[in-house]
Amino acid sequence: TDPAAGTTTGTGGTTAASGVTVVSATTITATFPALAAGTYSVTITNALGTSTLVDGFAYGTPPTLASLTPTAATVGASPTVTLTGANFTAAGAGATTVTVGTSAASGVTVVNATTLTATFPALAAGTYNVTVTNALGASTLPNGFAAGTPPVLSSLSPTAALTGATAAVTLTGAHFTEAAAGPTTVTVGTTPATAVTVVNATTVTATFPALAAGTYAVTVANALGSATLASGVTYGTPPVLSGLSPAAALPSTTPTVTLTGANFTAAGAGTTTVSVGGIAATATVVNATTLTVTFPALAAGTYAVTVANALWTSTLPVGFRAGTPPTLASLAPTTATAGTPAVVTLTGANFTELAAGATTVTVGATAASAVTVVNATTVTAT
Repeated sequence: TDPAAGTTTGTGGTTAASGVTVVSATTITATFPALAAGTYSVTITNALGTSTLVDGFAYGTPPTLASLTPTAATVGASPTVTLTGANFTAAGAGATTVTVGTSAASGVTVVNATTLTATFPALAAGTYNVTVTNALGASTLPNGFAAGTPPVLSSLSPTAALTGATAAVTLTGAHFTEAAAGPTTVTVGTTPATAVTVVNATTVTATFPALAAGTYAVTVANALGSATLASGVTYGTPPVLSGLSPAAALPSTTPTVTLTGANFTAAGAGTTTVSVGGIAATATVVNATTLTVTFPALAAGTYAVTVANALWTSTLPVGFRAGTPPTLASLAPTTATAGTPAVVTLTGANFTELAAGATTVTVGATAASAVTVVNATTVTAT
């Protein structure tokens, strides 16, 4: 405002600014022209002289924020996050700041024109806008970052599967539906499960892959973290029941029976149970091919016998019989010509017990032929 100053002009580079107004002895306002990206010297001129700020003003492109890695963190953590976008090193950008919600990130580093790194503040559970700001402008990703609690995996059902077969499994735990969780994955050993469904905050269902025999760790993972059961599931071979000895007993007795078969000690088998006609028996696994079992007292009849473990079941449909043994009271005739076969009627009781099975007749050490059970008290034989 020197009395001799006359008219004041301003230039940006070589282009005149417009709307130049001398506000006071220390302040001028002006509208700078639209210029290409770059740094420009700014000159003030009046009748008394000129003054220039070399590289005083810059034109550039505002930042663009496109994505973050990671996009979520555990509540209370302060993760290092990589921000990807464009124009982070534009001329005139000046200092760059990052804001998460309303909280400033720290350690903001401009790596190059497309990459920033920053340490995000510890946050409460929720989703947050993320903003990159510099002298040229700002760019925001709405709901760009989230904080939540990582998943907890506590149990599986079932905990065993057949070797080489897929299995539908229910996983139980906590925090499966956190706002920041993102997609959930399940891994068995190193193989991903399929059809992973987050049912609710405590339940996930998945189809486990067909794997070789063995025990495998199971891991649930999402954007917030992962949880693992070290020996979560075991794949093994199902039991096979092939025979019993003895295969029959008197009614109301509790016989000890040996069951033979295969795979009674397969990996993942767990506890082995035996039922006789749906009634539980007391079983002991002797080895991979043998069980000893105390059968329950049974009424007369035939019974299915089932061996079950965590992998599968095996059943002999008519595996065991209970009934009253036969009684032989008399024969007619009681004599025969030497060297000649004879048709003989045998009289007694209990010949048609439900559990009797096939009936044989032996004379000395020689088997009779054409044995016919006529009724409960009569058998004929040659």
